[in-house]
Amino acid sequence: MKITEAVFETSVSLESRRVFLDMRKEVVFVGRSNVGKSSLMNALMHKKDLVKTSSVPGKTRTANIFLVNKKYHYTDLP
Repeated sequence: MKITEAVFETSVSLESRRVFLDMRKEVVFVGRSNVGKSSLMNALMHKKDLVKTSSVPGKTRTANIFLVNKKYHYTDLP
């Protein structure tokens, strides 16, 4: 799939995550702290700073949801 557009949609706490769900297909990035989930998302979307990155482990504290190609949700989990 070629990514032509990616925009930040919302940031939600994991407790309220179920409220945001809709019928879009979703790709979720999950893994240990500080392994490069956010950096991988930036690389896939061909943008340097769409997804905030940090060298400090545990910086992502909410589920950050991005709308990709107006069709998919890509979610960066803490």
